[in-house]
Amino acid sequence: MLIKSNPNHIIMNTKTIGEEMWKAEEKVPADMFHCLYGAIMAEYWRFHDGNDNGADTTNAANTRLDKIGHQMGCRLVEGVCAKAPPSVSVFLASPTTGFVQAGEVLVKLLFKQLMNASVQVSAVDNFKVIVTLPNDLTRNVQLPDNARNHLSYLSIWCGILRGAMEMLNWRVKVTVVSDMLLGDSKNELEMTLLDRLHDAKPRLED
Repeated sequence: MLIKSNPNHIIMNTKTIGEEMWKAEEKVPADMFHCLYGAIMAEYWRFHDGNDNGADTTNAANTRLDKIGHQMGCRLVEGVCAKAPPSVSVFLASPTTGFVQAGEVLVKLLFKQLMNASVQVSAVDNFKVIVTLPNDLTRNVQLPDNARNHLSYLSIWCGILRGAMEMLNWRVKVTVVSDMLLGDSKNELEMTLLDRLHDAKPRLED
């Protein structure tokens, strides 16, 4: 598929680009992904629950899940740029691409390639975006009773987005805004720009 290098064309056609990438990708059932992540999350919770108490347990587990996600994000973005049309990789790595534009394209392509899932990315301003995740990310998930008010099942996705953006030299903070497992009506993450490493080449070019 020929994709024009015009930034607006890339942004407007992100869904089409992602669908083409998904078709060419080796498929992993979404339920398998949920089961694997659920098993990892449960194991870390059991470990920390046996070594800490209360809020310390939750913070340790959430922090560890975020770190796992960060490592995943650093690798996943390489796959996105390798499978996307060359013009998209150039767009993402370009020093002239803005934070909101880079974040929107990368996040949408990442979720589409990984899970064939569509996400909404809404700009709050030039330094902050809200990412609305699919509701089925938390489908059939039950948190332990003693973690229900604190443990965030979405922590790993915070790390994934942080790691992916970091590979493009965007240092960001990603936090959970709303979590359906904690009683909210939708799953949302907030991604805030902290810094841009203008003097460094994106690590994808190394």
